[in-house]
Amino acid sequence: MESEGIEIIRKYLGSLSMRGWGSFEILRLDELEGENRIRLRNSAFGEEYGKIGRTVCYCWSGALAGSIQWNLDTKRISKRVTGSEVTCISKNDKYCEFVIRSKKTSGYTAVQCGPSKMKE
Repeated sequence: MESEGIEIIRKYLGSLSMRGWGSFEILRLDELEGENRIRLRNSAFGEEYGKIGRTVCYCWSGALAGSIQWNLDTKRISKRVTGSEVTCISKNDKYCEFVIRSKKTSGYTAVQCGPSKMKE
């Protein structure tokens, strides 16, 4: 059985499809391994731009990464994700496809932001 979060992501993508942005299809959603793939056929952006030799549906990279990040956050899974468009109909590919995976961390520790306590 799917988790509630994944069911919500499916509904979100269905809602985007019904609004005319294209036809979204989940190829892989994997919360633990962090590799997620979503395909978009008949992208409204890609069809509007036409065959221009580059990706144009990059707004969906962020939107899809955000929805998957929301799912991880609600489950208190401490991973950060990033999205990228790997194929696009505007590059003459058959469809647009997005990969959302875990971000590589720099190894640095976060520091508290705020007023400086250093003397000038």
